[in-house]
Amino acid sequence: GPPVVLLHGLGASSLTWAANIPALAAHHAVYAVDAPGHGDSGWAPPSGPPLELTPAVGANVLGGFLDALAIEHTALAGSSMGGLVALRYALDHPGRVTHLLLVDSAGLGRETSWFLRLASLPGLGRVLFALPVGTPHMLGHRYFVAPERIDPALLRALQRARTAQVAGSAMARATRLAGNLAGIRG
Repeated sequence: GPPVVLLHGLGASSLTWAANIPALAAHHAVYAVDAPGHGDSGWAPPSGPPLELTPAVGANVLGGFLDALAIEHTALAGSSMGGLVALRYALDHPGRVTHLLLVDSAGLGRETSWFLRLASLPGLGRVLFALPVGTPHMLGHRYFVAPERIDPALLRALQRARTAQVAGSAMARATRLAGNLAGIRG
């Protein structure tokens, strides 16, 4: 069927869409993409300055992904930071986006969440992102409506993806760019 690309939020990975993929795959070609420095992206900092994961960079990476697979038109679904990247891509390339689904998207207001504000502080961000994904009182609700209903193996896989060295560096840099998450710029 027609393609749909799923984009995850900051500090997450394509695994956050695991429960949605089977239902979508019944009628669509589904691509769940790991952002640079997240999940299994395999991205490593180049010898030059580190990649700053801004909405523009995310949109460029998404465009490169679509071009590499020769996907001319696609539906985009993005959660949190992934929603901001999807929105930026749709604004830059409206003729290539057939549908746009934003789930708790960043960038739709001027306010930056308390979590991103705290996570942007040197050292504290790494501690916050190292907390277990399924911790209901802290972070589990940020990814799932009912984290207690999620398969524990999925939660462990998400936690491994979040605490990988490359992911930690990417998340720390992205949270320091929280101003970019408050609007569609840069």
